[in-house]
Amino acid sequence: MQALQHAPSAADEHQPTASDSTRTIKAAASKGKSSPAPQDTASPAALTQLRSELAATQKTRAGLEAELSTLNSNLAALKATDSQQKQRIAQLEKHRAHLERRGKDKQEELKGKGRFVEEIQDEMVALNLQLNMAEQEKERLKKENEELTRRWLSKMEDEASRMNVQMGWEEQGGRRKGSKS
Repeated sequence: MQALQHAPSAADEHQPTASDSTRTIKAAASKGKSSPAPQDTASPAALTQLRSELAATQKTRAGLEAELSTLNSNLAALKATDSQQKQRIAQLEKHRAHLERRGKDKQEELKGKGRFVEEIQDEMVALNLQLNMAEQEKERLKKENEELTRRWLSKMEDEASRMNVQMGWEEQGGRRKGSKS
């Protein structure tokens, strides 16, 4: 049985190949040029084979044309998509650049605000120091004023007492010594 499988069948041996049909076509064409032979001389089997090959070629050609048309449509669609994607990329790059610029501006603004806050804090510290110094000065001046007032009152009391003593006024009744009232 194995020997039968490997042996070519009679139908396989007599099947014409593409090169055989090409030779037949070339031979028919050369006969047509060199001598005007009637076309009836070609065998009906060769004509049938040529017709089937022509039909197969036409069918293959139609399939290839359909595939080419599909590929051309796909190519056009891909080109359109590519163009849209390029536009989208350009828009996104512009948007990214805008956002980066805004981010840098915000960062600079925050740095400026940070410096401003530091300056305000420094100024507040300086003002608090001045306020503390002013309060200390106020307390010192208040104490000094109280001391001066106390000393002045003491001095005035001493002067009033001396005057009373000089004038002879008594401290007890407010009368002069030696007067009769």
